[in-house]
Amino acid sequence: MKDQFDAGVVTELDLLQADILLTSTQASIPNLKGVLFIYRNALAVLLGMLPRKIEPLLPGNGKISRISADSPEEAP
Repeated sequence: MKDQFDAGVVTELDLLQADILLTSTQASIPNLKGVLFIYRNALAVLLGMLPRKIEPLLPGNGKISRISADSPEEAP
């Protein structure tokens, strides 16, 4: 988005709003990881398994995919 700003395609307001959104999203990651941990453990209890034993059963092997902030069109 910085390149778009430099080219005059977007305004400074757009750039600042995108930066705020990015910062806010990054700040929510630790909380989301905690929630994921809690739900993963709850699922393990419901299945009568150890949490590490359910990891191979989860889509993406329990990992959260990453996308580049510069390429949002690559989002799943």
